[in-house]
Amino acid sequence: MNFYDYIKIIESTPETKRLKYQFACGCLNPSYLPLKVSSLNGCTDKVIKLPSKMINPYGNAVNVISFSEHTFKGNTTVTDIILSPHIKEILTGSFFGCTSLERIYIPESVKTIEQGAFAGCKSLIDLYFEGTKEKWEELNSHTERLVEEFVDLIPGMPVQKVCNEKVIHKYECEELCDVSIHFNCKYPE
Repeated sequence: MNFYDYIKIIESTPETKRLKYQFACGCLNPSYLPLKVSSLNGCTDKVIKLPSKMINPYGNAVNVISFSEHTFKGNTTVTDIILSPHIKEILTGSFFGCTSLERIYIPESVKTIEQGAFAGCKSLIDLYFEGTKEKWEELNSHTERLVEEFVDLIPGMPVQKVCNEKVIHKYECEELCDVSIHFNCKYPE
């Protein structure tokens, strides 16, 4: 699915409400600590959109900066995941066994995608990355080789700039071998 069509899904999907949170790190003054999603808390939504901010137990709006490596593990219902703009890393096994996951939106704030993060995601076909091709290549994403397919220019194809190029990364993890990586996929918050 091209990003112009996918952005309609992103914009029409409200932030998922029933998630469970915990503090993302420790500090002397916890009232302004960022949060992480610790579980889906029984949520069975097909499209999950992690919120950018949440109200912490002290009544302050704070950023949601991460999620537990077990948050999505084994979820066979979710088809789309839209990560919040403050997420920094995707850990090994984060989406292990998400057999229905077809699309994921990854913000440019993500600096690391560990190997095996998408193990068992046999339905994954599109990965929308907010950053550029160069930013993607800087990620610790275990890129094995880069394949460029030259296709007719179609509006909304995953191209970095106006040229006849569709970029697909190949990975050591076989689940990502056929995934299309779309670059410069920014949507307004």
